[in-house]
Amino acid sequence: MSSTPDVPEPPETAPAAGTAHSCEHCSGGGEAAPDPVERAREHLAIARRRVAPRLILAVLGLLVALVLASRHDQPLLGAGLTWVAAALAWLPAAWGGVVLGAALGARRGPWARLALGQVLAAALAPVLALVIAFGLGLADLPLSTALDDAGPTLVQGVPYGVAAAAGWFLAAAAAETVRLRALGRAVDRQDETGLQARGESHGLTTAVLQRSELVALGVALAFGAAVLLLTALPWAALVLVPLAAVAAATLGLRQGRRTAAEATATPASAGAEAQRAS
Repeated sequence: MSSTPDVPEPPETAPAAGTAHSCEHCSGGGEAAPDPVERAREHLAIARRRVAPRLILAVLGLLVALVLASRHDQPLLGAGLTWVAAALAWLPAAWGGVVLGAALGARRGPWARLALGQVLAAALAPVLALVIAFGLGLADLPLSTALDDAGPTLVQGVPYGVAAAAGWFLAAAAAETVRLRALGRAVDRQDETGLQARGESHGLTTAVLQRSELVALGVALAFGAAVLLLTALPWAALVLVPLAAVAAATLGLRQGRRTAAEATATPASAGAEAQRAS
């Protein structure tokens, strides 16, 4: 029987001078680059889990409003209707702001239209609060009501204010659920829409989610306070409308500066992802 002789392996040669050393471990090739789609799904999963407590808090707010109404010997139906009306009022305020912002800012950029829509939506909120107060018969006082006479009415209106805040908070949480579902359906797309959805999903960090939750809670409490105030002083809407617009503009400017600072500090990965996808 004949055996094949062992062929000696060629000796290892050192890299030539001036040539950079490269191997799988030194170049970082041992670890695969994170998948943008999987990363986006992880962020979306975290955001979805944080929506559930907001919905529960909105329902608990309704229960608190019902308890307060029973203690003030008020009909529970009024607090329940206020909760539903406030939740429904969120939709015309949000969509009205978007439509008016797009119409008035047609010649401006998308960020300017978005900021204008937020300001207009904030200005519409006190108007809708006044509609709820009059529509449900909560505000039956004349426009000349004095501040001294408004105290008892404000105390009696606390359950309605709590119900309005909870209803507005519920609608905002439901809208966030719809937005996250839309992002989840778009992150798999290999086009400009999918790229934008993945970039937006990557921005759903814990800090961003916490800020958005605090803003949503603050806006809901402000809406509830507006309903409470307008039950006793309907003419206060003349002050609340411009005040809400100024507050929204100030908040939008701060958010825009924070976003610009984060974009400057963190290198953009959208171009790299697009180049990798192509």
